[in-house]
Amino acid sequence: MPPETFWTLLHDAAHWEFEIFLMVVFDGIIGYLGFKLFWPFIRKHWKHHVERDEREAAQPALTHTVLGAYGIREEDVISWTLTNDTLTVVFRSK
Repeated sequence: MPPETFWTLLHDAAHWEFEIFLMVVFDGIIGYLGFKLFWPFIRKHWKHHVERDEREAAQPALTHTVLGAYGIREEDVISWTLTNDTLTVVFRSK
């Protein structure tokens, strides 16, 4: 039996058919299982960040409305949060 070399394997159709079969089987299995295992975590992470970005984009509009309702000027405020019915404001020192 002659020794196998790169050149003989390159021209052997059976070798390539077996390689393609292994690629389809194992890459398919690994890809499918990886998708099924990791997609829920990726989707949850993505949704969390999209919701946070939308919430932060709406905050400048809320700043004027919320702080103005309490007679607070935006120039006097460092940060503020509104949770449930509680407004917490951090003022600049004068």
